[in-house]
Amino acid sequence: MLRPILGDISWGGEQTLTSGLVGSVAGAGYGVGAAIDGRCSALDLIVSLGGSIAGVTTVRLSSKGEGLMVWREQFERAMAGGESRPRFQKGLDDSGCAALEKKLKVVLPTALRELLLESNGVQELLKLSDEEEVVTAWLIWPAKMIGSSSPGLAKAAMRIHKGTLVFFAPADDVTFALDTGGRVLGWYAIDRELRPIANSLAEFVEGWPSGKLEV
Repeated sequence: MLRPILGDISWGGEQTLTSGLVGSVAGAGYGVGAAIDGRCSALDLIVSLGGSIAGVTTVRLSSKGEGLMVWREQFERAMAGGESRPRFQKGLDDSGCAALEKKLKVVLPTALRELLLESNGVQELLKLSDEEEVVTAWLIWPAKMIGSSSPGLAKAAMRIHKGTLVFFAPADDVTFALDTGGRVLGWYAIDRELRPIANSLAEFVEGWPSGKLEV
């Protein structure tokens, strides 16, 4: 949660911020030191995160004062300069998220819910030429695929993991899931093993599409 300091914010159709923000994510401190002026329907801020979440992450301040990550920008940043780029979809609405939760019989992890609200799935587009691109993979499954695939995978992993898992992305020999603590785990079906992959969905998005995260 972002908290304004020494500034004025009016929450309505427009917002005004004339000072910094401070807050924390899982014990990691972050803040914006410089003043930000202007009026807009949603404030887009760049904040530096410390602790277990490194680097620079984009955060959008909602009309309720909640810090929401701008996932599209994070995918674009992670894949910048490579041969592939992300392809986004129309985002889910709240009723779509509720329907997915009903099907899974779980509450979606907050980060995954926010991502699906921005883009209902993310594909990888590989550039073949200046005129041609081809879809090579789903980087994040859309809600329909999460709803159809996650229950069976979670049931298979239940023998070694008693907590809730929501599977959201595939790879060659591993399928990725979020646990209730927000960690990303990899399910290796052949070896019947769950292995830690990333401390958060943000860390996963930063590392997996770019190839920096090895599995």
